[in-house]
Amino acid sequence: MQGSKCTTRLFQLFCSFIVGASFLQTKNAPAPVAPPIILSVTEVIHGMSTKRSLFVRLTSDGNLEGEDWGGDRGPSRHSVTLPSEELATIVKRLDALDVARLRPTMGPYNTYTDTSAELQIQILVRGEGKQYLLWNPWLCTLPSCSMGKKKQMPRAVKTLFCEISLLRSRISREPLPPGCPTNP
Repeated sequence: MQGSKCTTRLFQLFCSFIVGASFLQTKNAPAPVAPPIILSVTEVIHGMSTKRSLFVRLTSDGNLEGEDWGGDRGPSRHSVTLPSEELATIVKRLDALDVARLRPTMGPYNTYTDTSAELQIQILVRGEGKQYLLWNPWLCTLPSCSMGKKKQMPRAVKTLFCEISLLRSRISREPLPPGCPTNP
């Protein structure tokens, strides 16, 4: 009888050790690392209230995502995974951006009635993180907008805006803004 108590107690200690060791291993395990962000753009619409949404985000694993505002339902998220060849082509185009011609704040390029729009851009170009604000990049076709002054978008700014718009179009099926090529 004494031997079986000892065996049972030894078994309990062994089980406690295994459970404790697995808990410590889980607790000390490194958290999963998110893939680096290549491009992240937040759209902020200023008007009667301010509305923020994820315009587009591209990560190094090819995940492309963005949000659409569905009225009272709030935002709905869309995402796709890009093939590695397509991702490599996009990264190559982004790395070719002439960042020396970009300013931290660019625009406004158009005048809107009672609102303004900004794109808050975080981008990785040739391994270096950059941040930009792009104000009122979309052409307004309403008669009240045509009275305000418009500013020509410089080539480097238009290239960046069109790259962002192309990625947005890929997930939202929205048409590209006028002047942006469908196949850059």
